[in-house]
Amino acid sequence: MIFPCPLKSECPEQASPLTGASSEAADSPTFIGTNFGFGPYFPPLGSDWSESQAVGFCDSQTSQSDADTCAARSNLQQLAGNWPGYQVFYNSQQNCTAVCPDGLPFTHTVGAGQYPADSQQVADAAAAAVACELVSQGQVCLSDLDSVLACLNVPFTSEVSVTGNSGPYSFSIVSGTLPTGTSLMPTSPASAAVTGTPTATGDFTFTIQATDALGNYMQKEFTVEVMGITNMPGQIVGIKNSPLTFQLNVGGNVGATVFSVTSGSLPTGITLTNAGKFTGTPTVSGSFTATVTVSDVSHSCSVSANFTITSALDWSGITWDQVSHVGAIILTASGASFNLNASAIAGDGRNAFLHGSLLYNGPAVNCLLTITGFSNIHPGGSNIALPLRIPNTGDWDPNNPLAGPPGVTNPSSGKYVIPFLIGAGSTLIQLGGTSGNANQIVISTGSGQAMFLSYAGTFSNV
Repeated sequence: MIFPCPLKSECPEQASPLTGASSEAADSPTFIGTNFGFGPYFPPLGSDWSESQAVGFCDSQTSQSDADTCAARSNLQQLAGNWPGYQVFYNSQQNCTAVCPDGLPFTHTVGAGQYPADSQQVADAAAAAVACELVSQGQVCLSDLDSVLACLNVPFTSEVSVTGNSGPYSFSIVSGTLPTGTSLMPTSPASAAVTGTPTATGDFTFTIQATDALGNYMQKEFTVEVMGITNMPGQIVGIKNSPLTFQLNVGGNVGATVFSVTSGSLPTGITLTNAGKFTGTPTVSGSFTATVTVSDVSHSCSVSANFTITSALDWSGITWDQVSHVGAIILTASGASFNLNASAIAGDGRNAFLHGSLLYNGPAVNCLLTITGFSNIHPGGSNIALPLRIPNTGDWDPNNPLAGPPGVTNPSSGKYVIPFLIGAGSTLIQLGGTSGNANQIVISTGSGQAMFLSYAGTFSNV
């Protein structure tokens, strides 16, 4: 508010109308102190009997005692200049401290030289009294946060409140870092909240400051622990009757943890160990959802685990698009199997071509090529290649089928089981080869030799 005179105490008529602008907030009370030098402040002995006494006026918005002390200070400062030999003493620095419920101190300091008196003791006492009065009026205390335990990717809100005499209060982070994904938001004139969805695990330490309308403030340090499972995929994909394992990882500065399924169901045949490992062989196909909870000594966090169990890779869907017969070599192929019969081959090597393909899209799966009914009667040596082309698996060189499995060198008779891996993702499995491509069934005999050969091949899952 603006008054027509510099200080309210100096207005000739304190009830005179106000001039100037209006105020949006309520006026603070104004205390008026007046000191004529009575009490201890008489003219000293030896002064002229007509010596004028000083008069001190002061306004204060703190308290009446502060206004009176200020007026006395004004009075003494005038006396010190007018009364010969009169000594004025000024206070030394004075502190006053009150303790908040959480044990944090709230201190106000009155600087040296602000309050005069006719003795050092009186000056210090006056400054100390003002310091304690300001502490009583301006003390600000912060509560604890509602919660300091948060879970990864789970909405979190934790409120802190302030007590004091001069709201409303403003809140700020003055040091440290809030949990990633959260912020400090006011919730009322005397409270604020750390709120949001944490997106990273760990311990996050930060300091909140609450400041009242007069500039008094309190700072308090907090630590929020964010825990959670850090590697849960959107889907865990497995194959019916194929082993499945998946290890869960937990983040955050936690001690010993225990994993458990707290709702829903895992695929039949799959279990979750206390250490967070899914393991087993699913015996049914379909979609499954379970709630997995990880707990430490202080709190627990839960997340959904979604499973999709597909039927095993269906080898019966092979498309055989080239089966080539050469002379007495007879090739047949259907579904997951093919057969070869050759008899009375004489002369140089003969080649037959067999090519099929199968598109697969799913997790990695272990497979087998099983050769049965193998009969090989021949007077000389022979080589047989049973090639597979599986892109991006690194199992075999598609241009050198005899370099390794499933090439069979100098076979005689019996059963051959050749394992191989189909990688995860979308894979075009190619079986055999075409004319002019080394990926083909090859039968070669020495010149002038004859042989009798037959076998059946079947593709399957492990």
